[in-house]
Amino acid sequence: MGIIPTGEIICGPANKQLRLTRTFNLPIQTVWNGLTESTLTEQWIGHWSGEAGTGKQVMFTMSAEEGASAAPVDIIACDPPGYLELAMAVTADVTWNVSIELRESAAGTVMVFVQELTPGTDPADIGPGWEYYADRLAASLSGHPMPDWDEYYPAQRTYYIAANESRDCLA
Repeated sequence: MGIIPTGEIICGPANKQLRLTRTFNLPIQTVWNGLTESTLTEQWIGHWSGEAGTGKQVMFTMSAEEGASAAPVDIIACDPPGYLELAMAVTADVTWNVSIELRESAAGTVMVFVQELTPGTDPADIGPGWEYYADRLAASLSGHPMPDWDEYYPAQRTYYIAANESRDCLA
């Protein structure tokens, strides 16, 4: 059956956007560290090297993708422990613009992840991937076993196809 997807397709200023929300029963600094410290990011998505900070570039290698090579990631904004905005080079011609906002709530720390869906970006392909990585982050922070990719893809494709088709963002 697979993991039930929670992502939304929303209208952004220029394009549709994919938005995922997760709540962690952890302090905001713990979640921030899990998102930004290379030794911790390596546990759920990949490791990075270089000097981090707003306006800087690091090299990032995904750890859960076979044969992944290092790719540049531009740090557009970094405001600890609440906001991170990145431009991730996926290929020579494709860059993914993502932002992560953390805020404290009565339930813990809320993370809102947003990726701009530029033309040619198919949410049916990337939505399940970000669901998987968000759940890997949760597992790494809580000490639980990592989720199985086969529970996300292709199981969640239909959900994201329908979510994308139902969202009309014409002005």
